[in-house]
Amino acid sequence: MLAKQAIRVLGSKLARTRGRKVRRFIAAELLSHSTLYCNAVKSLNKIESFPSQFPSYLAGTKLTEDQEARVQSTLQEFLIYLIFLLDLSILTFGMVNYNMYFFTKVMSQLFLESTSYINGINFNSINSMANFWEFVEGPMLRNIYWKEWYNGKPLYPGQSYIFYESILLGRPQVRQLRVRNNTCSVNEYFKDLIKDCYNEYSFHNEDQSPFGLKSGSPHSEYLQIVKIIAYFTDSKDQNMENFAIVHLVEIQGITNKNGMTTNKWKYSAPNHEFELWHWGKVGTYRNGGYIIELEKNKPATVKIIKYLKSKLWLDHGTRAVFVDFSVYNANVNLFCAIRLLVEFPASGGAVTSSEIYTVKLLRYVSKFDYFLAVCEVIFCVFIFNYVIQEGVELYCRKLSYFKRFWNFLDFSIVLLSIVAIFFNIYRTIKVNALLLNLLKNSNSYPNLYFLAYWQNRYNIIIAFTVFIAWIKIFKYISFNMTMTQLATTLSRCAKAILGFAVMFFIVFFGYAQLGYLIFGTQVDGFHTFGSCIFTQFRIILGDFNFSEIEEANRILGPIYFITFVFCLFFVLLNVFLAIINDTYSEVKDDKSLENVDFDIYEVLKRRYKNLLYKINPNMFPPVAHPTPGNKNAKESQTALQHDSERRLEFNLPMPMNMPHLHESNMPTLTNATL
Repeated sequence: MLAKQAIRVLGSKLARTRGRKVRRFIAAELLSHSTLYCNAVKSLNKIESFPSQFPSYLAGTKLTEDQEARVQSTLQEFLIYLIFLLDLSILTFGMVNYNMYFFTKVMSQLFLESTSYINGINFNSINSMANFWEFVEGPMLRNIYWKEWYNGKPLYPGQSYIFYESILLGRPQVRQLRVRNNTCSVNEYFKDLIKDCYNEYSFHNEDQSPFGLKSGSPHSEYLQIVKIIAYFTDSKDQNMENFAIVHLVEIQGITNKNGMTTNKWKYSAPNHEFELWHWGKVGTYRNGGYIIELEKNKPATVKIIKYLKSKLWLDHGTRAVFVDFSVYNANVNLFCAIRLLVEFPASGGAVTSSEIYTVKLLRYVSKFDYFLAVCEVIFCVFIFNYVIQEGVELYCRKLSYFKRFWNFLDFSIVLLSIVAIFFNIYRTIKVNALLLNLLKNSNSYPNLYFLAYWQNRYNIIIAFTVFIAWIKIFKYISFNMTMTQLATTLSRCAKAILGFAVMFFIVFFGYAQLGYLIFGTQVDGFHTFGSCIFTQFRIILGDFNFSEIEEANRILGPIYFITFVFCLFFVLLNVFLAIINDTYSEVKDDKSLENVDFDIYEVLKRRYKNLLYKINPNMFPPVAHPTPGNKNAKESQTALQHDSERRLEFNLPMPMNMPHLHESNMPTLTNATL
C-alpha cells in the first residue's frame, strides 16, 4: 500500500515535473524513503503500469511498451531505408564518372572552339550563312576526319578517329528546316518593293515541298523531259518546278553530273519513333527536314559541301540547320552524341547552340558493371516491397494518403523509380537493336542522339529520385528537439510568408516588366520577360553587370538598378528574414515543445551505453548500503543515490537486495513530504 501510495503521489508530483531529470527526481524521492525502495522499484522498472498519471513526460527517460515498440519499429525501418539509400547511391554514382566530364570537355573544345584558317571563325562566332559554310569546310571537317598521326603516318585504315581515340560511328548528318514563301504579311506601302516574305519558323509555316536548285541548276537540262511527261500525263500541277524535281527523283531516278541524286532537295518526313522535336533558342523544330548524309571519307564530303554551297542549298527560307554525328571511345566505354544547331531567325543573322551528351549505353562490360547489376536487382526488390506497402496504404486511406508530406515523398520515390526501371529495360533493348543495325549497315547515320537524349533525361529522373530519398531521412531524425523547432517555425510563419510573397512578387514582376520594356532591345539579360526574372534574381545575389544597363540607358539604367536594390534587397528581403527570426524566437521560448515523443539520438545513446555495460559490467562498481549503525550512512546513501541515477540513465535493472533503514528511523510518508 505504501508503495502504491508513493507511486500515486509521485505521479501527481511528476505531472508538474518536466525535462530530462525525471528519472533522477524519481530516484531521489524514493531513496529519501529507503523502506519503500524495495517495494516500489519493481513498479518503477515497469513504469508503464500507470501511464495515465504521466504518459507524456517520459521522453528521454523510460519508455512505455508502446513507445518502446515504436522506437524499435522506427529504428528497424530507418536501418532498412539506409540500406535502400546506399544501394540507390551506388547505382547513381555508377552511372556517372569523371571520364564523362573530360570526354565532353574534349568534344566541346574540338568542335565549338576550333577556328578556321581564313577568318578565324569558330562555331560560337557564326553570325551568317557565309560563316556557317566557312565553319563546315574548315573546323568541322578537319576535326571529324582524322586519318593520320601528327607525324603524317596513317591511322587505322578505313576508319575515322577523333583525337586518335574515339571512332566516328556511321556517317554524319546535316538537316535543314525551311519555311514557305509568303507566310507573313507585307505592309501595303512596301508591297511593290518586297516580293518575298518568309516568316519565323513554326509547324504551320514549315515548308515540306521540294525546292529547286539555284545558280545554273543541272536539273534544267532535264526540265524539258519532265514537261513532256507532264503533258502526256495531263498533269494540272501549277508548280512545274516542284513537279519536275519530284519526277526527277521518283520517276526518272536521274542523277546529276556529280553522281548525287536530287533527294537532297526533297523533304523527309519526321520519324516519331525516335524523337518529336528540338527546342532551340529561337524556335522549336521537328525532327524531319531536308537531310544529307555525309560520306565517311573527307574528300567525298568536301565535294558534297562545295556542291551544296554553290547551288545555294541555304537561302531565304532556311530557318535551322542541324549537324548530327556520334562517336564512341572504347577506352572508357562511352558514347558521345553531338548536335550542332545554327538557327537563322527571320530578323537575319545566325544564332548557335549545341548539345553534347556523353552517356554509357553499354552497361555490363567490367566487373564493377556486374556489381551494379546486382545492385539494380536489389533496388527492384526494394521498389517492389515499397509498391506493396504504399499501395495498401493508399487503398486504405484514399485521398487522405496525400495529406501527409512524408507519404507524398514515398509516392514520388516509388513513381520515379518505376519509370526509371522501365526506361532502363527499354534503353537496353533499343541500344542492342541500334548497334546490330549499325554493324549491318555502317554507311548510314545511327541515331544515337535519340538514346543519348533520353539517357540524359533518365539521369535527371534518377537525380531527383536520389535527392528526394536523401530528404526523406528527415522523417527519421525529426523526433529530436531541433527538427521539431524547425518544423514548427516553418508551419507557424507559413501564413506570414505567404502574405509577404504576394507583396514581394508584385514589386518583383513590376520591375521585371519595367526592365523588359526599357532594356529588352539592347541587353541580353532582358531580351525576354523570362530572362528579366532570372536577371533580377542575379541582381539580388550580387551577380550582375551594371555597365550593360548603364550603356543601354545612362539615366534610367542607374535609377532602375538603385531603386530595385533598395526595395527588394534592403527592405523586402530583410522583412522576410525578420519574419523567420521572430517566429523562431517564439518557438524557442515555447515550453510546450520541450518534450517530444522520443529523441532518436537519446535512444541510440542509451542503447549504446547499455551495450557497453553488457560488455563490461564493472563500469558500475558496488557501493556500500546505508544501515542504521553505519557512521558513514549519509555518504553511503549519497553514493547509492548516484548509482541508482546511473542505472536509471542506462535503463538497467536495479538490485533487489538493497537493505533499508529501520522503520523507526523512516520519515512518515505524506503528500507534504513528497
